[in-house]
Amino acid sequence: MKHTVDWNCVIEVEQEQPQAETVRQLIAAHRAGTVNVALLVASASEDTSSKALPGNAGFFAKRIAVLEWEDLPLVPMPGIWV
Repeated sequence: MKHTVDWNCVIEVEQEQPQAETVRQLIAAHRAGTVNVALLVASASEDTSSKALPGNAGFFAKRIAVLEWEDLPLVPMPGIWV
């Protein structure tokens, strides 16, 4: 079974919101080899004034490192320049 987690899952765990434990269990299952979980890299490009989203790849990587999710595969997204 394959699952993709997005930035909302990061926020859920960081802020200990109601679904945080479910997200942790999903990642634990990935590490146990029972499911495949990947992190959507489109999250790194989100840019809002709320500061809740990373806005750049460096900030994205730091927050993922704090959660110790660096081992999750990344799902690439197409880039668009405007």
